[in-house]
Amino acid sequence: MIFHKKHPLILLSVVFVFISGCAIAVGPNMLPVGPLNGKPIVRVGKVEETLTGTWASYPNVGFRSAMEKALKRKEFSSHFSNEAPLVLNVRLTSDHADDNPRVLTIAVMSGITFGFLPLTYDSVWNIQCEAVVQDSGGSTVAQYVLQEAGTYHISCFPWTPVSLFFAALRGRGDARKMADQTTFVLTAKIVSAIEADYLRLAPMAGQADTVKALAPPTSSGSALSF
Repeated sequence: MIFHKKHPLILLSVVFVFISGCAIAVGPNMLPVGPLNGKPIVRVGKVEETLTGTWASYPNVGFRSAMEKALKRKEFSSHFSNEAPLVLNVRLTSDHADDNPRVLTIAVMSGITFGFLPLTYDSVWNIQCEAVVQDSGGSTVAQYVLQEAGTYHISCFPWTPVSLFFAALRGRGDARKMADQTTFVLTAKIVSAIEADYLRLAPMAGQADTVKALAPPTSSGSALSF
């Protein structure tokens, strides 16, 4: 008899569990990367990172390892060579506000609303990237300052305690995905900047012949005036 009276409540709880869900969006979106039109003139050097904001107090965080992995991805293999005379060093400055206070706030909101009010959560990682290209003598021959932001957005639907629980379960994997996508985009911007500067940098790397082959042909003949 007791079970019979509680049966609707149990059934309702099961329904809430199954219809609960959350929509998660991780950014930035990936950028298309094409092969280098010429011989690679740059090799990858070192990656350094400075953490700022409240995030700086946490050990073993940041984008350095993800950036090192991104520079080795197959999509960029034609842009770098271990034998290239010019070296690329990357300096990251990452800023992020501690998520814990905001996570606590959304958990409290879930409790106050009894889990029936949809909730959203956003987190942003701002990164400044300084890409420095040096010659064999250590002199800087090119410097590019780039910015990118990693983003994480969650829309939690009722019943939100269940939605938040499953979001937390996949949180570590989503964080890795965000770091991989962010550093991929930064690397794509770096190789794009170097490629745009290729005709100037190639002679410093002993690729004068390549420059001649890639340089647009000059038109011959005399100009006519009217």
